[in-house]
Amino acid sequence: SFKANADGSYNFALSMLSLEASDRVTKNSFYPMVCRGLQDVNNTKKHAVHFETNKSSKGDQEVKFTMIAFETVASPLLIQAVKNFFDFSSLTATIPPILEVNADDLSDTLTDAIMDAWNGKNKQKQKWTLDMDVKAPILIVPENCTKSDALTLICNFGRFKVAYGTALPSPMVLDWFKSRQSSEKAIKFDVDHLKMEMNDLSLIISSIGEVAEN
Repeated sequence: SFKANADGSYNFALSMLSLEASDRVTKNSFYPMVCRGLQDVNNTKKHAVHFETNKSSKGDQEVKFTMIAFETVASPLLIQAVKNFFDFSSLTATIPPILEVNADDLSDTLTDAIMDAWNGKNKQKQKWTLDMDVKAPILIVPENCTKSDALTLICNFGRFKVAYGTALPSPMVLDWFKSRQSSEKAIKFDVDHLKMEMNDLSLIISSIGEVAEN
């Protein structure tokens, strides 16, 4: 949904309720679903992916992004079937000159845009808020999807959380800045607070049978 107002404020939201993909190539597979969201069965209202951004008439901006974990299976037979279906080996691709982009120029442009936005935020005393909670995909790489004794690699890339502008800085941080000010020449300062967390990363190597039992 998108809603814009005459005063320059707006709201944009995008959600995906669920995502599932079945393996119709591998018969008698231990993983009939090669992609599925690991949603809480008791919370049917929670979306698999939700993105929302708001901007007020004063220029204050708020961004929220949440995503549940997705279990993705790299089924060997399915991957091979997809490769055979999208066989472009006989085609030669050319990139039109208009699509050729210099990486250095793009990096400089992006850096300048971020700096301009940041300086404008500080000059106009605008407030930015970022709240992101992303559960990274769980990648399962089986040696064979139909044999219970086949080895499988399970990579859980964990959970990534970022919070900016949603809480006050730690008192220890504020005290650190205050302690380094000269008593004769006090400088007024603002402290921006960004909190980042990454946890629940794991790597498991086991047989498909043992994984299915657990």
